[in-house]
Amino acid sequence: MNSAKKLFTNTRIIILIVAILLSLLAIHPSFSDEGVAVRGVAKNSSAAIAGITSPDANVQPMSRDVITSINNIPINSIADYHNVVEKLEVDDQVILRTTDNTYRLEVKPLYKTTIL
Repeated sequence: MNSAKKLFTNTRIIILIVAILLSLLAIHPSFSDEGVAVRGVAKNSSAAIAGITSPDANVQPMSRDVITSINNIPINSIADYHNVVEKLEVDDQVILRTTDNTYRLEVKPLYKTTIL
């Protein structure tokens, strides 16, 4: 018990604990495993035309827009995303929900999988 008290009264340990807590606050950790983060959107794709934008290079990973459903099918992983997208046909109407907005778009040739 005495060694634990000595450990937590050490200035270096206190500075380390404060630094760890501040770094956790800075990165905004989210432990939700729902959705797939948007990493980029191709120019002139149906996603870009619908208003989905590519995140800036300096955007923190936890601050990116996250796709939560496509046509009311929940997206919880990359596998879910690919399973839904590969079933889409050209000219299909898609309702894509993200953490920030809901988008309506039409699947175009060559841009079927570029919304991620």
